[in-house]
Amino acid sequence: MLGTLAGMAIGGLTGAKLAIAMDATSLGSRFVVLAISVVYRGCAVPVAWKVLKAEEKHAWKPEWQALLKQFQGLLPEGWSVIVLADRGLYAK
Repeated sequence: MLGTLAGMAIGGLTGAKLAIAMDATSLGSRFVVLAISVVYRGCAVPVAWKVLKAEEKHAWKPEWQALLKQFQGLLPEGWSVIVLADRGLYAK
């Protein structure tokens, strides 16, 4: 599914650069969504995500690594990827 979504999102891009945004969003006290989006024409199009229970405390690094690994091999050779993130990617 990620390949299809990412392919659709990068289909209109020119050049050999792709910007992706990493974001963690709390949904009340129940869930946290870790999302990776392709940035296209000023909009972030979610292409990979993981929903976690908010009360389960653990490091998010393995979750982010698993999401990013899904991108391996999707882009043509020679493309550059720019990763955008804020300091809110820590696990509480």
